[in-house]
Amino acid sequence: MYVGSYPCGPIQHHNNTTCRQDTHIRQAFNSYKTHFMYNNGKDISHEREPIFSNFIDGTPMKPSQIIQLHEAAKRMSLFGAMRDRPYVFPFQNVILDPETGEVNGQNVLHMGQRYKDGHITFHEVPYQWFSFWSNLGNRDNARWSIKNHTAYRHNADTAALDWYADECWRHVYTNDGNGFPIFGAIEDLVDSVKRGHRVRVRFDDQAAEVSNLRVKGDVVAGQLLQEVTRVGGYGADRTAGQILSSVEGVGGTVDSESALKCAGALPARVRVPPPIPWPDGGPESLRSPCCGLAEYKKPVISFTRAILA
Repeated sequence: MYVGSYPCGPIQHHNNTTCRQDTHIRQAFNSYKTHFMYNNGKDISHEREPIFSNFIDGTPMKPSQIIQLHEAAKRMSLFGAMRDRPYVFPFQNVILDPETGEVNGQNVLHMGQRYKDGHITFHEVPYQWFSFWSNLGNRDNARWSIKNHTAYRHNADTAALDWYADECWRHVYTNDGNGFPIFGAIEDLVDSVKRGHRVRVRFDDQAAEVSNLRVKGDVVAGQLLQEVTRVGGYGADRTAGQILSSVEGVGGTVDSESALKCAGALPARVRVPPPIPWPDGGPESLRSPCCGLAEYKKPVISFTRAILA
């Protein structure tokens, strides 16, 4: 059960009109979340309650839940549900700061929409959202027009959020920076791919689902195509870009190519944390110059999820 009846938390100084819900919106939101969680064949969580909830000021509803959010951020796909608006969305990238314990999520596949004549439609000139969410309540949104790829709008504020996790992921394989296995067997990863299982990988401080997979012998190569660079210092360098990465299950390499230079894109307030200390002495930084190609060797942890699980 949720603690408290006001979805945005006990914030007295906040403008109440921002977080006020009328009855029909709340009912539609709860109905949508129930449908999304239980009627699509894949549960976001094994329980109705989210694994973590934060109020609009970043205060956790249950502080003890931060432990399970950390574990989920390492190996599971996460979904966010705004507590005051009917929006439910997946995080294409999940970032866990090893120093502060802050969990960040990127959603980069949302298109702008509007309400017209009682229906939800796309804008005549569509635009794409790049959004960044934090369990500390921070939110950063950048909107980019698809036409000529021009900046449309940017805002940074706070949001109350419920965090859900797809808990059916299984740790199947880990290789070190030199390509040697340190957990599991490459045959298990290859078998999972051939069976049609989805694959997630974790390296440095981030985890993401693989966009495309290729198997050749005992080499599994995956492409990560849904990531936006992180920019440190609010109001500092506002230039960000899309990162196109390739990871290999044997060889331990992560190739990163940055392209699509986007001045003013998201996120502006998150700093890039130092890499997690790994057994091989620590990987190099993944970040490379915009529109440049770089190759690094680092440990890669692989998780799989059966399609019908």
